[in-house]
Amino acid sequence: MGFPPSGTDRFTRLLPATRGVRHIHENFERHLVEILEQCARVRQARWADGLQEFIQRMGTTTIDWWLVGSAALAVRGVNVSPKDVDLVVSDAVAVGEVLDDMLVYPVARMMDWAAEWFGCAYFGCLIEWIAEPRPTALYGDGPHELLAESAGRLETVEWRGHAIQVPPLDWQLAVAEARGLAERVVGIQRLM
Repeated sequence: MGFPPSGTDRFTRLLPATRGVRHIHENFERHLVEILEQCARVRQARWADGLQEFIQRMGTTTIDWWLVGSAALAVRGVNVSPKDVDLVVSDAVAVGEVLDDMLVYPVARMMDWAAEWFGCAYFGCLIEWIAEPRPTALYGDGPHELLAESAGRLETVEWRGHAIQVPPLDWQLAVAEARGLAERVVGIQRLM
C-alpha cells in the first residue's frame, strides 16, 4: 500500500499537512483490516457499492471523471473481481471535498508518479482517483487507459441506470497484456 518499512515492525508514510488529517487517520484505522484483506484478496471488495456511492455523490457536481482499471471492465460485464474503484477526475481536490467523510488518504500532489494528484476514500472498497495523469512516468510508452480522454476515445457504458465513461477495450487489452494479466486478457477478448 505504499508504506515503506521504518524499523523492524513498522511501516510509515508521511502525509502532507492537510485539514482534517486526524479524521482521515481515524477512517484509515477503522477500515485498515478490511482494506488489507481486500488487497490480499482474502475478503471480497464491495466495488459495486463503492462505485454506486461515488456516482451518487458526483451527480451533484460538474466534475468530469471516467472509470479505469478492473472496475471499468466489470461494468462492461467482463468476469473480473475488482479490489478497488480507480478513477481519473478533472479536479482531485474537489472530489476530495465531496468524499471528505470517507477519506482514508488526503488528496495530495504527487512526485515522480503516474499523476500529479491522488486521493483515496473507502466505502466498501478503496475508491482511488487521480488528476492530471502522466502514466509514462511509471509505465513507459504505449497505450495507457489513463490518457483515454486526451485521445477522445472514451466510450460510454450503461451500468445500473448510470452512463459511465470508460477507456476503449483495445487500450485496456493492451494494458492487460503488458502487465501479464492472462485471465483479464481472455475476458476482454471474449467481450470484443
